[in-house]
Amino acid sequence: MDHDLLPSETKRIHMSEQYPLAIDFRTARNVSVPLIAVNSLDPAATMRALAWSLVNVASASQADTDNEFGLHAFPILKWDIGHGLIPLNEEGKNWHTQNVGPSKQNTTINPAEALRVLEKVPQRTLTFILNGHRYLSNDFFIQGLWNCRDLYKTNGSTIVLLGIGFKLPPELANDVVLLNEPLPTATQLESIIKEQLSAASLPLPDPATLAKAVDATLGLGAFTAEQEVARSMQASGLNVDKLWERKRQIIDATPGLSVWRGGSSYAQIGGVATIKHFLKQVLVSKRAPRCIVWLDEIEKSLSGSTGQASDTSGVSQALLGILLSYMQDHQASGLLLVGPNGTSKSAIAKATGAEANIPTIALDISGLKSSLVGSSEQQMRQALNVISAISQDKACFIATSNNISQLPPELIRRFGYGTWYVDLPSQDEREAIWNIYFAKFGLAADTDRPNDHNWTGAEIERCARLSWELSMPLSEAAKYIVPTAISAKESIKALEAQAHQTYLSANREGVFDQNRDTPHHTRPRTITLAQ
Repeated sequence: MDHDLLPSETKRIHMSEQYPLAIDFRTARNVSVPLIAVNSLDPAATMRALAWSLVNVASASQADTDNEFGLHAFPILKWDIGHGLIPLNEEGKNWHTQNVGPSKQNTTINPAEALRVLEKVPQRTLTFILNGHRYLSNDFFIQGLWNCRDLYKTNGSTIVLLGIGFKLPPELANDVVLLNEPLPTATQLESIIKEQLSAASLPLPDPATLAKAVDATLGLGAFTAEQEVARSMQASGLNVDKLWERKRQIIDATPGLSVWRGGSSYAQIGGVATIKHFLKQVLVSKRAPRCIVWLDEIEKSLSGSTGQASDTSGVSQALLGILLSYMQDHQASGLLLVGPNGTSKSAIAKATGAEANIPTIALDISGLKSSLVGSSEQQMRQALNVISAISQDKACFIATSNNISQLPPELIRRFGYGTWYVDLPSQDEREAIWNIYFAKFGLAADTDRPNDHNWTGAEIERCARLSWELSMPLSEAAKYIVPTAISAKESIKALEAQAHQTYLSANREGVFDQNRDTPHHTRPRTITLAQ
């Protein structure tokens, strides 16, 4: 984009080219489609963009572009639950004065009453209804929209519902055209960042810093990106760390999503060499992921989705269906990590993002559930839309599970990188894990270690932490450890039988073999320790 343009010209180009849905909207408007719903995370920017889409750009080049709505000869109106029906341009104001005025303004706060008033609009009127998705379960609102349908088809007027996660009721499913507004692309965000810096007379960043800034704004709406870039400016230029932290806060505010802020990498995980090697290849592949989506204990999040557990509400089944469709439609990659508690499954998922310097986003499906199926579905779609925007549709899903027997086969197949069994660490792997925690807790290298046969990495960490916190020998701290191999012996045997010759081994090359790979089938090394 030419940064020498006057502010009005820059704004005109920005508003006319930033939003790809403008062409679809203009086409629908030109054939007199009366009812349109637009999924938008930034309704203010969307209204301006749709207004610009109806302008003849060539003839508007010298116009006052401070008010996009003032460029039109037909009324433009807006409704929201706080203000009711209000005009956005002079033609809208004239109509509003004659048909609403101060005496009826408060009446139009009721959406059904507002729609009754909107039956009287003149030709080509454009009306925006904010948060329209929230009223599509209201019988009066549904009927009011339907009543406007034929009237608007005849006189070329349009009602645009703006919201998130529209689920059209059967009464309107064939009458409302649903459009989706894609969030700004990396190229568009780069232009926004440069424009903001230039406007503030600040130096443009070097290409590497600019790329990091773009990554930090992916997933934000245009308006939000502009605001956050402005807030992250300092005398020397753009503070990318501050920009990233603000993005994390926005993601955290999305129901069901949170950004993992830990900085652990694969170097802080002992053992599991095979899965780490494989994931390193994934991170530099032709379809290298732009973010990691971590689903912890996925079998619990989707319990009841396959009929093996009680979920009479239908919420789990609905969320499963959305996840299945999303992973297929977006060609999302991923893998399943199965194994006993404490074997580093979650640590692998969390460290993968840090390893590639990309965000790791925890998707808490349980946190999306509400008593209403529609509300849960809406929140699930919103969370997945944010993931798509942040990753540019290059997300890698890593799900952990202690038992995937309750997961449907069609979901397991979506994880195209395979199902991996994360076993109890071998003697050599435990040695590597001890070294990591000796360094972390400052324990002397020659400290005697307890008999750690069949311990998990989590148990080794707990023992080292207790020794450090309570200033006691490791041998004494070990007295307070009950290994999972003992407390959950039967469930581990069942997991091994399930994984045998079926799952890939995360610890060693090839398919997991119960008779070859499990460390507790081998005799532990004899070492002299303080007992």
